[in-house]
Amino acid sequence: MERISAEERTFTGLDYFLLWGGAAVSLAEILAGGLLVPLGFVTGFIVIILGHIIGNTPLALGGIIGSKEGVPTMMSTRPAFGVKGSYLAAFLNIIQLMGWTAIMLIICGEAANSIME
Repeated sequence: MERISAEERTFTGLDYFLLWGGAAVSLAEILAGGLLVPLGFVTGFIVIILGHIIGNTPLALGGIIGSKEGVPTMMSTRPAFGVKGSYLAAFLNIIQLMGWTAIMLIICGEAANSIME
């Protein structure tokens, strides 16, 4: 895998913001909103935003490194962890993605079941 030169890159910071901002608005926010009703709208909204900031900060920092170097984020772990260490990071990423997908599928299934009843 080779680095992508700055001239070849087509996405801007705004493009990435809109892409990941859109992805962040998901069933998880709807579920969290339902669970946070006792806190009230403003407090619940603040809790969701803070959760996103806390959860996405490490991802954003990794993305900045990958973007700056012109390599995928998983590949940018190689200088710190070596090639084999980067495989561990990639494996852990795959596991968390599978877990998150399972959670989203369960929520979708329960929502579809509720609609069909």
